[in-house]
Amino acid sequence: MKKYQKTDCFKSFLSSPIREYLQIKTALNYHIDSIGYALAQFDQYLCIHRISTFEKLTSSFFLDWIDEEASQTSPITVVDKICILKGFFDHLVRVELIGQNPTESIPTIKLFQYIPYVFSRDQIKKILDVANRQVTESRNYFFARRAHYAIFYTIYACGLRISECLKIKGKDLRWDDMTLFIRETKFGKSRIIPFHGKLAQVLADYRCVREKRFGMLSSTNWFFVTYKNSRYHRNSIWARFQDLLKKAGITEERKFTGNVIYGGPTVHSLRHSFAVHRLMRWYEEGVNPNDKLHLLATYMGHYNYEYTHHYLRLCTPLRKLANDAFAKGFDTLSWIRAKEDEQSGD
Repeated sequence: MKKYQKTDCFKSFLSSPIREYLQIKTALNYHIDSIGYALAQFDQYLCIHRISTFEKLTSSFFLDWIDEEASQTSPITVVDKICILKGFFDHLVRVELIGQNPTESIPTIKLFQYIPYVFSRDQIKKILDVANRQVTESRNYFFARRAHYAIFYTIYACGLRISECLKIKGKDLRWDDMTLFIRETKFGKSRIIPFHGKLAQVLADYRCVREKRFGMLSSTNWFFVTYKNSRYHRNSIWARFQDLLKKAGITEERKFTGNVIYGGPTVHSLRHSFAVHRLMRWYEEGVNPNDKLHLLATYMGHYNYEYTHHYLRLCTPLRKLANDAFAKGFDTLSWIRAKEDEQSGD
């Protein structure tokens, strides 16, 4: 869950109780980053849906809220947010602002195993082909389409988080040694990653178009910008990618099977796909992917190798490669002959 920015971001009818609750938590030496962030999002949800009284906080309201949260984030994050809300409303009961905790009606949610969506190599090619084709098909949106193509290509080719890609500035692209500086990301870590080949050409082409439109790129300028020369918001890129998926004929949706959630395709799936395709390529080259996990973890900015190892365990294509190699190592006839020779020697 993201960190809470300590600004006056609360606007709903619960704004004052939320501030008081966070002040109490702070005084008790609680780390309020996740609590504050969750309550800030809930406060925004109340404003968007024009909820202005406790009477409107019904079971139906909370079920709708859970459904929307579940479509945008992981099950574990949803459970965390529910726990935070229950604690907040318990506080309101204790201070006698309300008589009963409205979240008591929220059903217990079991933690599910989540398997992220991974594009096949053919799907990646189709997505990027469609995105590239749209650059020339629409003269009115030429610059925007060029930016979108470069953004999606960069996310996949470098395995970036969408926020990392959109935060790239002119000084972060080092053309002399073909490296990209990713600064202060999800876990406060920075890293330098190389880029080359086709991606280098895509970035150079976009930079040329960008400088023709807005002038020379300075070190402090955002590299990826809208047609108005403003920084892209992740929501607009997210929506644009979903539209691109439809045009590419990729229509899979999130699925539930038992206690397993199979994620649907999103722009973040490009990052997952980069990781799996890199591991598959090593395996196909005869390299044990386990020996390369530390390199991939560093490249992707993972805080813990367990996150990187997750790709080995959960992705079907990689498991199939492992099974095929295992089967070749135990060729049926040679194994039987070896067994027969062993028995004859007894």
